[in-house]
Amino acid sequence: MDEALRARLLELGGHAVEGPLPAPDELEGARAFPRLGVVEMGKPDLHRHRNVARMWRDLKGWGSPDLHLCTGLALSEGVWRRHSWCVYYALGEPVVLEASTAKDRYFGAVLDESRADCFVLEHR
Repeated sequence: MDEALRARLLELGGHAVEGPLPAPDELEGARAFPRLGVVEMGKPDLHRHRNVARMWRDLKGWGSPDLHLCTGLALSEGVWRRHSWCVYYALGEPVVLEASTAKDRYFGAVLDESRADCFVLEHR
């Protein structure tokens, strides 16, 4: 496990980091996202990457340039785990669109259009 990433996550909160971490290139430009403004879609957490890929594809069909796909880790019940979500910039402020239920914190990278398309193909 990348100890620098683990330390950075635990500085943001929680007491543990579980499971495989994203590859370093997947976290290029990663940052923490605020917990404020989370919109829950209520899908099961079991298929979180597939659910968020479908959500991004469906919402992107509405033509919003302010909608982005993100991947990284999320903090829930004190533990950081691999996770993906969407973010929508409303008046310049990020609003997390969560495919399942809201998490305590989010840390990850906003994928550019090309990387988001690859993510959707990988998780259909």
